[in-house]
Amino acid sequence: MTAFVRNLPFGARLLAKDRTRFRLWAPAQASVSIEIDGKLSAMRRLPDGWFEAEARCGAGTAYRYRLNDSLAVPDPASRAQADDVHGPSLVVDPAAYRWRHREWRGRPWH
Repeated sequence: MTAFVRNLPFGARLLAKDRTRFRLWAPAQASVSIEIDGKLSAMRRLPDGWFEAEARCGAGTAYRYRLNDSLAVPDPASRAQADDVHGPSLVVDPAAYRWRHREWRGRPWH
């Protein structure tokens, strides 16, 4: 096994080396923005409380969501955090990780 990648329908998903799609479920919010490098971009509201945006950025980019009350929050579906659980989330390329123990298949259930 060289890489384990799941295309999740939420969080930050790398589409290309320099293109990322962000999706957040926030049904109680009237609007949500994505904050990247201190710049805000409005996210498009989708049915059922989802918000979505695409940005020109790649793996390693720090980002947060800005809710309509200006509260900045990390991505609840983040794969990595820059500092701690309250800091910005990081875009991750899950295909970039190379397993060191290719024969390992996990722990036995018993």
